[in-house]
Amino acid sequence: MTHSLSPRGRLLVLLLGLTLGLAVGLTYTWVVSPVQLVNTAPHFLREDYRADWVRLAALSYVADGDLERARARLSDLDREEVAAVLGDLLEAEAAAGRPSASLSRLAALAQEFGARTPAIGIYLRTPEAAPTHVVRSTPTVTPSPAPTATPRPTRPPTATSYPFSPLATPTAYPTFTPVPPTPTPEFIARLRVVKQEQLCDGQGERIEVVVQDEQGRGVP
Repeated sequence: MTHSLSPRGRLLVLLLGLTLGLAVGLTYTWVVSPVQLVNTAPHFLREDYRADWVRLAALSYVADGDLERARARLSDLDREEVAAVLGDLLEAEAAAGRPSASLSRLAALAQEFGARTPAIGIYLRTPEAAPTHVVRSTPTVTPSPAPTATPRPTRPPTATSYPFSPLATPTAYPTFTPVPPTPTPEFIARLRVVKQEQLCDGQGERIEVVVQDEQGRGVP
């Protein structure tokens, strides 16, 4: 004589089997044979852990200046992700008032991986490392001297002539060679970074640039 389970009973048996199977699987995975990660590549890490890896590699480069080691540590990660993390790190370090030498090195590493932020242009052009602008000189053209007047020959006096020639000999005046003015370099080429400071006035992030000429007058 056979007895069939009701639909409710079959559902309870199914749920019991699933619960037992899940419990056995978790016990084996967590207790009997847990997963052990050994020498895991950085790109296998979780997103927040990858960001921590990039920041630690960048700060290590700021400390030792070993660019090849920094490249090797970050080569397995996506360049766009690395660039974004380095750009944020540079902004955070600048807001924390880090030394300009450390910020310049961090900006160089960020530029190496293609980051594009305003802070990179600022800290890569510090006053100590500002490039020297070469002003192209215009060749000076010296005009040819003006031709001098040639005195006319005088006719020798005769018995009926005056003891001197009625035509006075023209006087040769000295000639002056005009000196052209020294070309003045264009204003853009004469610009130099003379001072750089960080302003904290609670109005958010911004960059102010003040341009003055050689006499200290403001220039738009």
